[in-house]
Amino acid sequence: MRAATALARAYPDLPRVAIVTTDESALPDIEQVIAPAFDAQLLSSADDILPLMSQLPLDAIVVDLDTIADSQQSALDVLSELRQIGQDLVLAAFTRHKSRSIRLKAEEFGADEFFVAPLDLHELRIVLGRALEKRSMEIENRRLREQIVAKYSFCDLIGGSEAMQRVYDAIQRVAQSNTTVIIRGESGTGKELTARAIVASGARAD
Repeated sequence: MRAATALARAYPDLPRVAIVTTDESALPDIEQVIAPAFDAQLLSSADDILPLMSQLPLDAIVVDLDTIADSQQSALDVLSELRQIGQDLVLAAFTRHKSRSIRLKAEEFGADEFFVAPLDLHELRIVLGRALEKRSMEIENRRLREQIVAKYSFCDLIGGSEAMQRVYDAIQRVAQSNTTVIIRGESGTGKELTARAIVASGARAD
């Protein structure tokens, strides 16, 4: 991970991008074109990725499919492993082969973006920037949806309407008493969920 140390930058606001290739001759160009826009790390082996991720949260990883493993299938397996580890990672792959099947396989194994070498680093910088912006919006939208669900939910019941708020209030009132409760409603309206909510909200929940 010698090159990674050379490119490491202490810019917390910049997206962190790791580029994995044994082509160390690319280092000067990467530093000139990629590093100003990103906190760029150049790794020479796929084995260096996980140790780096344990130290720094990465936003994107660019892998050279021709050099990160002994075979194309092993390189694709690396992509798949990275996707499983980081669902929010932007994964990009590049190869020197022109076959369309490689691109399709790379996408199947988790790549968000695909390039054919020689890399146009200016294009890579633009594509990565757009992909990271899109991913950031997706993460924010998911966070907002989770907040809405948390705000308008009660136990396993979900809903923010006035009628549902009345249901929540009723559940909380009866949950604290020893009164027998009869729950009525059509099939599929949530009687079982309501019963569970009453039990979970009461003093005898355990």
